[in-house]
Amino acid sequence: MRRASKAALLAAALAAAANAPARAAAPAADAPYVPALPAATPEEGLSRLREAVARRQEDAALGEVYDFLKRYPAREEGGELRLAAGALHLRRGEFGRAAEFLRPLAQDAGSPLSGRATHLLGAALLALDDDAGVLEAVPAADPTAGADPWLARAQVWRAAAERNQGRVEDAARRDQALAEAGIESPVRAYAAAAAAADEDRRGRPERARGALARAEADAARWGLARLREVLKLSRAGLDARNGRLAEAAEGYARFAAEHPKSPLLAQALYERGLALKGLDRRADAAEVFGSLLRRVPGSVYGADAHLQLGLIAAEQGRAEQAAAEYRSMAEAAGTPEAGREALLLTARAYYNAKRWAEAVPLYRRALEGAADVPRTREVRGLLFVALWESDRADPELTALAEALPQHPLAPRVRWELAAAAYRRGGWAEAADRFGRELAVDPKGPRAADAAFHRAEALRQLGRGAEAANAYRDFLRAHPRHPRAKDAAARLDAEDADAARARAQALGESGAAAAAWEAFGRRWPRHPKAAWAWWQAGRLRERQGRTAQARSAYAQLRDAAPADDPARVSGLLRLGLLLELDDRPRQAAPLYVEILRRAGRRSPAFETARRRLQALTGDKSLLKR
Repeated sequence: MRRASKAALLAAALAAAANAPARAAAPAADAPYVPALPAATPEEGLSRLREAVARRQEDAALGEVYDFLKRYPAREEGGELRLAAGALHLRRGEFGRAAEFLRPLAQDAGSPLSGRATHLLGAALLALDDDAGVLEAVPAADPTAGADPWLARAQVWRAAAERNQGRVEDAARRDQALAEAGIESPVRAYAAAAAAADEDRRGRPERARGALARAEADAARWGLARLREVLKLSRAGLDARNGRLAEAAEGYARFAAEHPKSPLLAQALYERGLALKGLDRRADAAEVFGSLLRRVPGSVYGADAHLQLGLIAAEQGRAEQAAAEYRSMAEAAGTPEAGREALLLTARAYYNAKRWAEAVPLYRRALEGAADVPRTREVRGLLFVALWESDRADPELTALAEALPQHPLAPRVRWELAAAAYRRGGWAEAADRFGRELAVDPKGPRAADAAFHRAEALRQLGRGAEAANAYRDFLRAHPRHPRAKDAAARLDAEDADAARARAQALGESGAAAAAWEAFGRRWPRHPKAAWAWWQAGRLRERQGRTAQARSAYAQLRDAAPADDPARVSGLLRLGLLLELDDRPRQAAPLYVEILRRAGRRSPAFETARRRLQALTGDKSLLKR
C-alpha cells in the first residue's frame, strides 16, 4: 500500500501541473520520449520515475512509465501510472495520446481515479476541439454541492464546451458556481475569468470587475503567470468598454511596464493608443502607436497601428504623412483588400484637405472592377463631389448625377448642367436635361423652374405642340408661380400658332374656312387675326356663300394694325359684296377707310378710289 500511495502522489502532482486554458493551441505532433533502461525491480522503476518527474524530465518520465507498464502490467500501480502517462502527454501537447490513456480510466465509475481522469480527459478533448466529446465525457455536476473534487474541477471544460456550442447561459452558470466553490485548484482561476467574461457580456461591469479580481488572486496563488497577464489586460479592456478610458489607458501602461517581454505587449500598446485617442489625446496616442511599431516589429497589430497613425495625421490635415502611413498599413497587411483600403483612405485624406484633383484619380482606381455594393456607391459619391469641385466640365459628372439621383449634390449638378446648356442656346440638350430633372425629382425645389425652362427650350426648337403641352403641365402644377403669366401667354401663342398651322394645312378645302374663322374668333389680337378673317372670307366666296363671306370680312373693321394688307384687302371685298347686295351706303365708308390706309400705288387704293367716285359722282376723286 505504501508503494501505491507514492504512485498516487506522483499522479496527483502530474495532474495538478496539467491545468491549461480552456482552449489550447493546435495539437503538437507526438515528440519521441527516451526509452528507459530496464529497471531491476518495480520499486527501482518507480523511484526512477519520481526522480524524472522531480527534474521535469518529461521524456525520461514517459520512458519509465511505458517500460513499467510493459514489464509489470498486473501491478496495482498500473492505473495511476496510466493516469500519469495521460497527464504527461497532455502537458506535452499530445492530446490524442493523452485521451487514449485517460478515457478508460474516466469511464470506470468504480475507480478512485475516475474523477481525476475525467478532469484530464476533458482538457485533452477540448484541446482537440471535440466539444461533443467533452460534454459526453464530463457529466454535469454542481461544484458547490459536495461533488467529487476532480469532477468539480472538470466543470471548467464542460462550461467551455457549452460556450463553444452556443449554450452561453449554461456555461455562465457553471463558471459562476465553480468560481464560488471552495475548491483548491488552478481551474478556479480560469472559471472566475470565464465568469467575468459572462458578467461583462450581460452588461454588469462591476460584477465582472469583482470576478476578475478573484481570478487574479487565484492565478497568483497557483503561479499561473500567463493567466495573470491575460487577466490584467482583460481588466483594462473592461474599463475601456465601459467608458473608463483614463483607467484603461493607465492599466495598459502598467501592463506594458510590468511585462515588456509578454506576447501580449503589442495588444496592450494598441489598446492603450485607442484609449488615449478616445480621450482626445491625439499626440500621446500617436506616440504609443509609434512605440508599438518600434518595440514589436512585425506584430499582427502593426497594420492597425499604421492605420491609426494615418487617421490621426489626416485629422490634423497632414495628408502626405497620412498617405505614407496608409501605404505602410497596406505593406504590413500584405493583402489586396488592404491595398484598396489604403487607396481609399489616402483619397479621403486629400478629399478632407480639399485637394480634390488629387483625390479624383485615386477614387477612380478604387472603383475599377468594384462590385456594386453600398461601399462602392459611397466611394462613387465621394468621386462625384471631388469631380464637381475640381473639374465641372468633366463628362463623367453627368453619368454620376444619373447614377446617384439621391445624392445631395445630384440636383445641383443636374440643374447647373441644364442651365448651362440653356444659357448657351443648346435648346435640345437643355430640354432633355430639364426633362430628366423633372423625372428624377418631380416635386423638388427646382421642379417649377425646370418645367418652365423645358417648355421654353421646346418653343425655341419650334416643337410647338410639345411646348404647348409643357406649358400646360407647368400651369397645372404651379399656377401661382411668378412665371405663370408668362407661361399662359406663351401657351396662348403656341396654341394660336398650332391652330394657324392646322388651318394652313387644310389648304383650300371646305374645312379651311371654318378653321380660319375659329382662329380669328379665339385670337382677335393675334398678328395673323386679319389674315385669318381675310382667308375665311375668300374661301367662303369661293364656296358661293356670300353672306358668310361678308360676315368674315366684316370682322376686319376693328382689326389691328389698321394698315395690315389683309385687312385692307378684306374691307375692299366687303365693300364690293355690299354693292352687289345693293347696299352702296354701307360700302362707301369702307372705301374711304381703304383710301386712308392703303398705299397710293396699291391696286386696293386704286379700286377703292374708283368705286367711291362711282358711288358719289365726285369726279375729283379720279384725279387723286
